[in-house]
Amino acid sequence: MALGSMAIPACPSGSICLFTGDNFDGKSWEWTKKDGYHDMPADFHDNVGSFVASTDGCFINWHPKEARPVNSGDYRINYGGDFGNRIDGVDAVC
Repeated sequence: MALGSMAIPACPSGSICLFTGDNFDGKSWEWTKKDGYHDMPADFHDNVGSFVASTDGCFINWHPKEARPVNSGDYRINYGGDFGNRIDGVDAVC
């Protein structure tokens, strides 16, 4: 699948792949659904620029409490100006 000239990166089944930069750039981190809730690693806390999901999950901000469902197949190339600048953790359910 391609977005203009940019390819959407592969993300293993059962995972959500997150990136600190827009357009799937910068540092990457893979959350796996089987591991359940996980606080965002320090470099990703309130700093997710883009993501691609190969499973359902939930992005969570704790203060104030907000949750955003993520569905398998979802991706965003510029998430930092949206909820990506507020993500504290990720879980399997909201």
